[in-house]
Amino acid sequence: MNLSLSLVFAAVTGFCAATAAVAQNPVLDATKLRLASQNVLVLDASANTPIYTKAADEVTPIASLTKLMTAIVTIESNLSMDDMLTVDMDDFDFLKGSSSKLRLGASLSRREMLRLALMASENRAASALGRHYPGGLPAFVAAMNAKARYFGMFSTHYADSTGLSAQNVSTASDLALLVSAAAKYPQIRDYSTTASHSVEVASTGR
Repeated sequence: MNLSLSLVFAAVTGFCAATAAVAQNPVLDATKLRLASQNVLVLDASANTPIYTKAADEVTPIASLTKLMTAIVTIESNLSMDDMLTVDMDDFDFLKGSSSKLRLGASLSRREMLRLALMASENRAASALGRHYPGGLPAFVAAMNAKARYFGMFSTHYADSTGLSAQNVSTASDLALLVSAAAKYPQIRDYSTTASHSVEVASTGR
């Protein structure tokens, strides 16, 4: 597994410090770890063996970790990364009211939407990726769930491409399978570890 992607995943889920400590000191007593997270899986990726688990098979909402599967389905669709995708009202978050730098009518290539979805957890970008899939968002979500089954993520279910819906659920054990799979895609490794990026949004000039 790509170390940088592993650490990004760990940071998002609140495991970064513990994972780093285990990596630096493999004889660390995992039973002494004190983690606030309710669901934890610290994995030795080279040996594919768990170092520490805590309710790792408990199903729970996964929020923006959903975007890793969104990225995989987008890449495997083989749709042109140069196609321009436009943000419309269907991409707005009326569920939680999250903010976005992409305004109504903003237009970016599929490549840039994917980059923003991963590096900035940009919800409107992730939504646009799903909507511009053949068959629209329902077909995209079906592809996400089919891919989850393919990876052996049998406790995982997706309802949208952003992670805003609480119906996007998984387990720490399933997410370990997802991160392992995602690490094999160069674009995901690159975009999820990009420190900064500037892009001009067509039609707005921002």
